[in-house]
Amino acid sequence: MFAYISLVYIASGYAQNLTIFALLQIFIGLGTSASFAPLMIDVSHWFMKRRALAVALASCGNYLAGTLWPPPRIARSVPDSAAARTTATTSSVS
Repeated sequence: MFAYISLVYIASGYAQNLTIFALLQIFIGLGTSASFAPLMIDVSHWFMKRRALAVALASCGNYLAGTLWPPPRIARSVPDSAAARTTATTSSVS
């Protein structure tokens, strides 16, 4: 699944227009949402004590990262097309 997400991030870095870029962002959303359930299952099976806290922190961390991380990078990369491509391509490795 993570290879799929990385490939779509790389493809969005090479998108020729905004329509293709937006379409690829939908595929990124589908891939990350598909990886959320296995993440929660792994966390819930890993911790025996305080399982509810571990699941809550993992899910909050996932949403918090999605909220806080992209806006500064997008704001920096919007004016420059090359920077937007670099941001999308380097997101595939992070």
